Amino acid sequence: MQHDASKGSMVKNKKSEQLKPKKLFWHLYSLQMLGPEKFSKVVDRILRKDCGLIK
Repeated sequence: MQHDASKGSMVKNKKSEQLKPKKLFWHLYSLQMLGPEKFSKVVDRILRKDCGLIK
């Protein structure tokens, strides 16, 4: 994110977001660090087999 001094807010850099690959494999410990909303989205993806789980 870049700071836009003229607007006084943070502006997302769309190019950097597009270059990041989707995370396909999750470790149990990394799931513990997620917030409730992100956790439920990741678990849903794991149950649909869009992502894998590493024990």
